[in-house]
Amino acid sequence: AAADKAAVEGMLKTLGELEKKGLLTAAIKAELSGGAAPAAGNETMDVDAASVSVGELVGKLKVAHSRGDVSTVVYVELMAHKPPLPDGAEEPQPELEVLDNPARVLRTQEKHVALLPGSRYAPVAPGRRSGIIVLKDTTPDEEEDLLQVTAFVPPGANADEEEPSPPAPFEFTG
Repeated sequence: AAADKAAVEGMLKTLGELEKKGLLTAAIKAELSGGAAPAAGNETMDVDAASVSVGELVGKLKVAHSRGDVSTVVYVELMAHKPPLPDGAEEPQPELEVLDNPARVLRTQEKHVALLPGSRYAPVAPGRRSGIIVLKDTTPDEEEDLLQVTAFVPPGANADEEEPSPPAPFEFTG
């Protein structure tokens, strides 16, 4: 019970931090935490951790992620607070699974793979579901929010060496 309460408090705190970073809207935060969305002038939203259970919060998070309302980064960051299962208990098999790397989809799995609705990026070849997928930006006017790579230096490489800048965006015509 104490682990569940700590997990809920951690998830709610992380929800607030993610909203401040702009990775989560106030409406989605309110939906997940079970509270009402804050008024326009009121930025704080106090939610009692005892009023929401870990199971409810995880369930709402999974539904929001499957709808595409919550990014995979946010999903993983929030699920890190979920307490481990007791010994002997098994995690139920999910009805669906979001793959971060569609290149690992087997041919027999292709018919069951679907892209998240409302995604910023879409495949250039619409029927393509696996292998190497070239993507196009559906909203090029908006600013890109890219993840920063943490210090990855392959063995034998010089960490002080400047990495070349990426090429300018271009339209792939086939």
